[in-house]
Amino acid sequence: KFSTFKHECDEIIASRGGGTPPFGDLSQLVVELGAAKKIVFKTEKMLNQIIVDMRNLTYEHIAVGTFVKDLDRAFVNSGVVRVVASKEERAGIRDERADQQSNAAPETRTRMAREQGAQYLLQGEVQEIVDGAGREQVRYFQVDASLVDLESNAKVWVGQHKIKKYVQRRHLTP
Repeated sequence: KFSTFKHECDEIIASRGGGTPPFGDLSQLVVELGAAKKIVFKTEKMLNQIIVDMRNLTYEHIAVGTFVKDLDRAFVNSGVVRVVASKEERAGIRDERADQQSNAAPETRTRMAREQGAQYLLQGEVQEIVDGAGREQVRYFQVDASLVDLESNAKVWVGQHKIKKYVQRRHLTP
């Protein structure tokens, strides 16, 4: 029976769905990248990275945009890396900067062509394995992420975060 695995799971859910997002607390990935920064890059200085591609390969509806924002927040708040704006975010920022050139007072205008470029790209995927019998199941979610050097295309770091959830489906009454 799967109920013996309840104590090993990160969360117990009374029905399919609900609970916290399947990827849980992403701070483990931030800690791993922080350690890698010291070992692989041999630096304490901030690295510029951009989070571009996180794919949902599960059968669950996972809002990937929310997931990316959670990663953004975790990395920015950690001070491990500097996250630069995405392609879509940069378009809006550039429009505002261009508008300032003709409409803002000269002393308050932001300068053009002063953006920080990303040196690294974080990409990854969320996968799920479901194991169950009857009304009980354990759902294993795994986030795999890799940091790619934009100049050389070399993967310079690979991280992984796993979470297990025990699900007991309710018996439906007619």
